[in-house]
Amino acid sequence: MHNFRKVDPQKPYATLEWGLFEQHVTIAKKNRRFLTCIPDGVRPSAAGIFILGPDGSSAEALFANSGWRELADSEPGGMVLFFLEPENGSWNTAEQYGFAEGDTAYVNAVFAKACERLHYCVHESKNYLYGVREGGCIAHMAAMAEPALYAGLVTVGAKDVSDKYCAACGKDFCRNLDGFVDPDARKGIRKGEIPLPVWIVDDPEYGRAENALTHWIRANCADNVVECAAGTEYTRTSSVQYPANQDGSAYRVYRSEWAGAARKYGAAHIVRFWEGFLSCHQRWMADPGGSLRLAQDLVRDYGMEYHFEEIGGWMREWYVYIPESIRSEPDKKAPLVFALHGYSCTGEIYAGNSGWPQIAREHGFILVLPSAVPGPLGFGSDNMPLPSWNFLHHIPNGPDEFLFFRELLRRVSEQYPVDAARVYVTGHSQGGMMTHALALGMPEMFAAAAPCSGVIVSSLYDDFIALPELQHGVPVPVWMFAGQEEQWLIDAEPRMDNATGKTIALWHRRNRLGGNAEERFQDHWQRRQKRWLDLCYENPEPMLRYTQVEYLPHATMPEMSRRIWDEHFSLWSRTADGLEYTNHLTQ
Repeated sequence: MHNFRKVDPQKPYATLEWGLFEQHVTIAKKNRRFLTCIPDGVRPSAAGIFILGPDGSSAEALFANSGWRELADSEPGGMVLFFLEPENGSWNTAEQYGFAEGDTAYVNAVFAKACERLHYCVHESKNYLYGVREGGCIAHMAAMAEPALYAGLVTVGAKDVSDKYCAACGKDFCRNLDGFVDPDARKGIRKGEIPLPVWIVDDPEYGRAENALTHWIRANCADNVVECAAGTEYTRTSSVQYPANQDGSAYRVYRSEWAGAARKYGAAHIVRFWEGFLSCHQRWMADPGGSLRLAQDLVRDYGMEYHFEEIGGWMREWYVYIPESIRSEPDKKAPLVFALHGYSCTGEIYAGNSGWPQIAREHGFILVLPSAVPGPLGFGSDNMPLPSWNFLHHIPNGPDEFLFFRELLRRVSEQYPVDAARVYVTGHSQGGMMTHALALGMPEMFAAAAPCSGVIVSSLYDDFIALPELQHGVPVPVWMFAGQEEQWLIDAEPRMDNATGKTIALWHRRNRLGGNAEERFQDHWQRRQKRWLDLCYENPEPMLRYTQVEYLPHATMPEMSRRIWDEHFSLWSRTADGLEYTNHLTQ
């Protein structure tokens, strides 16, 4: 079954392709198949569920009888399903660790296939494994082999993993650290040290997964044991390495024993497994191995307003967060921050990985999280149309982003006490490029800007600076960030022959800093605590800054957002007389 339709301006997030598809991966020159189910109504950046049944179960049988299809149909926009099957009817639960031609390699090859985003978009923070009986054993083994890929695992009646496999896997260094590859084990992180939320449901008819349980308790540093409604809960009480970026409550393992649970693929409990456990966890790229956090609903947990309204002929989506401190003083003017997601994501996704809602609540500013509409990326992508900012006008008859943001500011300002002198914009990846475009094209609107992992890439540079909207000369304080592990896209070290250096030089000219931007590329860096390497141009205020973040892949993180607010946005305002800088950090 295959259906396709073009993006409809009145229904821009409607599913473009849906149905049941047969796909293939190659393992050691052998062709292995799986089925992909894309429900009608699925949205970009959905969850991906990798489902493994018992011996003798085909992918078609899982699709028909596991309960996942019915759940996906009832969860609008929620998930894409991948149904895997054993080779010749049997999973090789006795395969040795590291076997490149086996079932664990097959599972992780399917995962890699799911990341291509040619027909659907699964977000990297929301990949989950589900396995029954022998398939549950393989799910454990695949997760042990690549623990940083997944945000949760549920097994039902799983056959146990061998002592030998657990020992070998746990001691091996993890090379795939969720967003960047560490072939030389620079971080020295072992696979058995990477946490993963796991729910093991033992079925007495099929055995107990004792070795798997021990492995995951150790990986999660789950030192606290309590009896709960589900059975036994193992949680972590010790501190995590990056407490601002990791949620210790997400480090947990459940162990239950339910007779008969593994019959009919565990279908009777699917809703509970999904809504009560898997969907509650996300693994965001940021720290080596990923950042585990409990999922937050923007409307339910933060009280945000959700808007889906027409602007410029297109239905547009955005969230508005008004902290209680602002609602309690409606006559007091408050700052406003626009936070822009990257390609293929949404405002909801960016809220989750950036930490901006927490910072807005703590410091009392209005937060606006808009979503782009699906379209081409703008520079050589074979992906299906996915949320993409149209700042280059590359979407035929597409939305006018400059109009959109002016209208957003007007609507929010009419309803809430926005301080027009303290409006800011930040964004990640393509949202970072949109941030550049807004700050260059509408400088009078913003007091400061912070593009993250979003330098003006070389292939777009000439078209970008030629945009008619950008022909202004008004300075804007800018702080750019880039991760040292995203070299495939962004050069961490600025030079005048790469996009990073050219972008810095552009803002150096725009902000009238004088001299040569390149002169500071080699010798004006300052090491900050932990992971920060800062480059600052002062005139005498810091009108231009650039920061490298050690061991950061193409991602963002709450610590970055916090620095942007504390050390940048909160210090700048734009009045009728121009920019004002107040360094309260030294007062």
